[in-house]
Parts: sequence; structure tokens; C-alpha cells
Amino acid sequence: MQTLGTDIPIVRPGDRQYALEALARLRQSLDDVEREVLGIGHNNPPEPLSSEGLRREAFNEVRQHIEALESEMEKPSPDQASVAANSEGLVQFGVKMAAWAGQRTTKFVDAALAVLAPAIVLKVTGLLPVLLEALEAVARVLTH
Repeated sequence: MQTLGTDIPIVRPGDRQYALEALARLRQSLDDVEREVLGIGHNNPPEPLSSEGLRREAFNEVRQHIEALESEMEKPSPDQASVAANSEGLVQFGVKMAAWAGQRTTKFVDAALAVLAPAIVLKVTGLLPVLLEALEAVARVLTH
């Protein structure tokens, strides 16, 4: 990626490096959300916040989709079928996250979870724009 003589990069719509950076940001956001939702680390919630739709396997699966997309972005000619399939996996995960957040919003009214609600909802809803940015960046590489 080129810069303007400073550390500010010139971002082109089809820039593979930009797509790789967007995928890296997605991985970071995913890790943050996983810690909050599944209770990894020292800030375990008072009760499990995961549901049937949101388990550790879902997070691991989306990481595999991210890795596959990163691999394709590093190729001179990405396999469009692979990119489409892995992008679809990200979209499905995003839909699961949105549904999960919607279901949990009503449960957060419960007094025991009232303190946790804002942080977790913000993390989950903050992941969705990062996911969309990564998908858009990958798609632009294929169209340019």
C-alpha cells in the first residue's frame, strides 16, 4: 500500500492489503466479542450468555472463514467460488449475531444482567460493521 509521504495510506477500493487489514480487524473484534459473550478471561458473567445459536464452535468456524479469505486475498487470482462460500459463512455468522443480540436485549432487562447489557450489546453490535467492512473490502478486490 502506498502512502502520502506520511503514515496515512492511500486506500484504493480494490486494494488487497486493505482487505487483509479489514479481515484482521474483524478477527480482533471477533475475539473481543467472544470474550464477552462466552465469558473467557477474568470478567466471567454471572451466568452463561451463550445460546443455542452462539457457541464456541460458531466463533471457531468464522475464524476458519476469515483465514480462508485471507489466503485467497494473498493469491494473484483469488478463487471466486471459495471467496463466495467463505463470505457467505461470514454473512450467516453476522445474522446469528444480530439475532442473538435481539433475543438477549429482552433478557437484559433482568436486574441481574442490567449492568452487563450495555457493554455486551455494544460489543456485539460493533462487530457487525467490522464484518460488513471486511466483506465489502474482499468483494472489491474481486471486482477490480
